[in-house]
Amino acid sequence: MAVEQERDPFFEQYRNLIGRRVVGIVKSPARRTMRELYGLAIDDRTVAWVMCDPEGNGPGFLEIKAGT
Repeated sequence: MAVEQERDPFFEQYRNLIGRRVVGIVKSPARRTMRELYGLAIDDRTVAWVMCDPEGNGPGFLEIKAGT
């Protein structure tokens, strides 16, 4: 898989996870206007929320693929 080297805002955000370890899965409470969100709990107490867009307009999908 190729790694983009350009200054992409998503890459900048995701780079914060390099070297970290996922230690759990978290779930937010459902809000009146939105379903619950799921996230990855990181070893330094950071949470990487899975959202459909940067504004957080609802949950999204994180596809997990094993390396080949």
